[in-house]
Amino acid sequence: MVIIGSKESSTLDRVEELYSALDSPIVRMDLASAEMTKHAINSYLATCVSFINEISNLCDESGADAPE
Repeated sequence: MVIIGSKESSTLDRVEELYSALDSPIVRMDLASAEMTKHAINSYLATCVSFINEISNLCDESGADAPE
């Protein structure tokens, strides 16, 4: 998914054209919403990585296999 944000509709049009070759949905929004979405997605991904690392540590300690 490609998130693009701007205050100007013409800017959104130009950026969307740049990303149009990708086979991904393009979501247009205002600048503040795009920034908040970026921070939310990055936080979610960091949480996922931390979680699976802790599961891996528990598996190492208990002798279990972590799913891949």
